[in-house]
Amino acid sequence: MKLNLTQHANSHSLVAWNEQLQITHAQFLADVMHVAAHLPDNRYAINLCEDRYYFMVAFAAVIVKSQTNLLPQNRVLETLDAVLEDYADSYCITEERLAGLELQQLNMNALFKKENKFSRAKNTIETPAIDDELIAAIAFTSGSTGKPKGNRKTWKALVMGAEMAAERFSLDKKPTYIVSTVPPQHMYGLETSILYSLQNTCPVYVGRPFYPEDIRRVIESAPRPVILITTPVHLRACVSSGNLQWNGIAFIISATAPLRIEIARQVEDTMKATVNEIFGCTEAGSMASRETLKEESWQLYKGMRIYQAEGKTYIDAPYMENSVVLNDIVEIEDEHHFKLLGRDEDMVNIAGKRGSLSDVKLKLESIEGVKDAAVYFPDDNNEVSRLTAFVVTDKLTTQQISTALARKVDSVFIPRPIYKVPDLPYNETGKLTRQALIDLLCKCKAKIV
Repeated sequence: MKLNLTQHANSHSLVAWNEQLQITHAQFLADVMHVAAHLPDNRYAINLCEDRYYFMVAFAAVIVKSQTNLLPQNRVLETLDAVLEDYADSYCITEERLAGLELQQLNMNALFKKENKFSRAKNTIETPAIDDELIAAIAFTSGSTGKPKGNRKTWKALVMGAEMAAERFSLDKKPTYIVSTVPPQHMYGLETSILYSLQNTCPVYVGRPFYPEDIRRVIESAPRPVILITTPVHLRACVSSGNLQWNGIAFIISATAPLRIEIARQVEDTMKATVNEIFGCTEAGSMASRETLKEESWQLYKGMRIYQAEGKTYIDAPYMENSVVLNDIVEIEDEHHFKLLGRDEDMVNIAGKRGSLSDVKLKLESIEGVKDAAVYFPDDNNEVSRLTAFVVTDKLTTQQISTALARKVDSVFIPRPIYKVPDLPYNETGKLTRQALIDLLCKCKAKIV
């Protein structure tokens, strides 16, 4: 069975835009066929394009040629080398050549400077149809060892995931424009910016605004209505950036980490838009959502199924070959709703008492004067180990933080030591990796010594 590359109804339908240009469906298909004609005959393409339109064109061209997009979490050479160990028959697509990467690299800037015969075609290019069982993408997560783990995504799975999101967020009711701060190589970014544009006909902004004023400026100049696709880190920065005036946001979607209720409330007051959160994982994609200030429980997308067996929680969907085991601890309320209690890796045992790192983090952040916090626990299975905390504050001493926290948690879960840091090492998707916290701990210890 084949499924169309896009669902845009006519050649003039808008696919992407920025401040200088608007890219129609016809131009997009012409660019896709142009790039596809220049792709080598390898099996895999490492798609590292940072420009969202370049990424989208490259992504589409790769699957039009029945190849697979490899989507590593970053472009660090060590990460890419680890991917190549398992996917040797690969080439790379990027805007600029990456020094030290020993494989064929296709330069999108150079390709777009070449004559595009398709753009001058008199007849409209027919929308390509893609084999629904084609492995369109392999998205990677990194474990504590740093070895990337590949998760295969068929074209059917990506299309059906977009259909479920369209039903949940009413994306098919009227034209809706996407502004995203999330890289398209991340599963969340792929689904909400690339697939929403191709399959739900939501034109996407081609850039990736980072700073609050950049995000505000893009939204202000965008057609209406706008959905902001972002992370808790970006939302916290937006509401902490003085007197910025926000207008024109239909609603906000946040993911990659839990969003604190206090931050969600500030966002809705400041940015004048409802905040929704998406729950998902790289292995299964997006599977549920909630309106943060109104709902404690998560509502599954239509067609998803959650169940528990032998002490584990599984998620299932029509497009999945096998059920996926979740690393999250959940309480299933009914066939459509569940509560998220934490992650398996989030639970620790100290002095015979079981507790949650996320809970300690939230209680730290609830202390007046604390801007941000992270909690680390050594993975040594030693019950006498203590938590370590990293706290962003310009008002409190570590002793004041410890005293305030003692009113909120059992004494065994009070971090010792507590380090004051200027900021936390979030990655570009707004996550704090365990390795980043280990590196931060080493830096803090070195300063003390």
